[in-house]
Amino acid sequence: MMFSTTYENVSFEGPEELPDKNKKVTLLGKEHAELERITEDFQSRLWFTYRRNFASIGGSGPTSDQGWGCMLRAGQMIIAECLLRQRLGREYVWRDKAAIEDERYTEILELFRDTHSAELSIQQIALTGATAEKRAVGEWFGPNTMAQVLKRITKSRSLGFGVAVAMDSVVSIEDVSAQIVNQGNPTPLVLIIPLRLGLNNVNEIYVNPLKVFLASKYCVGIMGGKPNQAHYFVGYQETDEETWLLYLDPHTTQQSPVSVNNHMPFEEFDKSLHTDKLCWIKALKLDPSLAVGFIFNTVEEFILWTKDVKDVPDLPFGVVDQVRVAILDKISGSRHPISIQ
Repeated sequence: MMFSTTYENVSFEGPEELPDKNKKVTLLGKEHAELERITEDFQSRLWFTYRRNFASIGGSGPTSDQGWGCMLRAGQMIIAECLLRQRLGREYVWRDKAAIEDERYTEILELFRDTHSAELSIQQIALTGATAEKRAVGEWFGPNTMAQVLKRITKSRSLGFGVAVAMDSVVSIEDVSAQIVNQGNPTPLVLIIPLRLGLNNVNEIYVNPLKVFLASKYCVGIMGGKPNQAHYFVGYQETDEETWLLYLDPHTTQQSPVSVNNHMPFEEFDKSLHTDKLCWIKALKLDPSLAVGFIFNTVEEFILWTKDVKDVPDLPFGVVDQVRVAILDKISGSRHPISIQ
């Protein structure tokens, strides 16, 4: 049986391959000079899109997330990157057909099937948003809401890591370190930082910090895009004229792998989770509301990262020893306090 794919009416402003064929591309902490290597790395990321004909959410809700689920799919992509990183490593390269022979890989995919029993399914994310964040099923999520939902879903740490959300553009060294230590049971931690980088568009002073984030080996991507149109950003290329951001676009509607009438073969499900279509947007066209994610295996990794970011000009968030310090600095009028020993 053939499963059709529907492409949304979304305008792409970027080039079809590379903005500049002579410039390197940075992709989640790795730098590539050749198109083949760029495409290989990009295609190895998991690509979640709209789906149709899945079991109705909550038993009586929608059977497709077309038109409202793009941020939920971006959230799936950022958490899938964390799973790939933890279980297969950053050097993992997806190979058609051979991939599903690796049990570690197939176990990751099973977490995202469109069923209520799958831990990271669209159903679980939408229902968690409804109960924990008061977002009605079928309502669009913003990046902060998506971050909070991921925090709630991973609370048990059964995936092998937890999620922390930095509120009010402040990262507390004490709080994040404590969550990694996890009461004597150290566990990797995903730190998601919701940010607003301007009024209607990204302020140009924040373009360089975005590049620094995506160049970090700890970065697991950025959830953002345009108003009510979310993407998952994984890289960038700097040309002579512009900074271009590379992203995976969820605005394609595919058949659910577990539909009411038909079950998609697993190999076909796997293929539907990868794309070689490089999507680009100018950094200054980005909606200013976004969330950037980083993953740390140890407190030592986290501390090293804080020391690196403290020197980034125009850093759009503060890094403080304790939240109490941040509050005092806000009262005294400091814009983005940084207090790192």
